[in-house]
Amino acid sequence: MLRNPLGHQAVFAAKSGFIVFRVPLMNLLHGGMAALMLARAADFKNEERRAAFAGVFKTLVFAIGLKMDFEAVGICLLAEPALNAVYGGWCAAATLLSITLGLGLALLRSRQAPLPWPELHLRTGDKIALAALFGVYLLVVIWTWILISFL
Repeated sequence: MLRNPLGHQAVFAAKSGFIVFRVPLMNLLHGGMAALMLARAADFKNEERRAAFAGVFKTLVFAIGLKMDFEAVGICLLAEPALNAVYGGWCAAATLLSITLGLGLALLRSRQAPLPWPELHLRTGDKIALAALFGVYLLVVIWTWILISFL
């Protein structure tokens, strides 16, 4: 489903199982990466930098959760066309706003803990987990591009 938040239009297309679960999988991957980084906030000895670092990833986790909620409400609205006509566009706009504000707030919070983060000491398991999450993310992006481009 592709929704236009301004025109209250929804376009439906046939979906494979991969496409249906792609968005929740991407949300899970984003949330997993942010949560893994948030767990390393204790590496920062300076209280102000620790709070800023944690704030960045708390903001991202919250924004991801809020985005998922709006997406779920948008999908539920499809079951009732009358409600979808009234609230569907608002739901799509709220989804976009949660992403935009979440990223913007995370960037603002990151100013108190600018890169590089020499305090951050990722364990080998954390590095492997981040690499695995990012690898799965790239596979999903590549597979999506292949499906859209060639099928």
